[in-house]
Amino acid sequence: MQDTRAAEGWPCRSRRIPRTIRFDTCTSRTSGLFIAKIVKLF
Repeated sequence: MQDTRAAEGWPCRSRRIPRTIRFDTCTSRTSGLFIAKIVKLF
């Protein structure tokens, strides 16, 4: 997974899984949403 530095200004929180973010209801005022960017290394 790639780092989520581009999301530093987004209304979200970093969670237990490294390099992932989650838009929870308290922070983003939306229903929950999980985002991860996965890329092939080869």
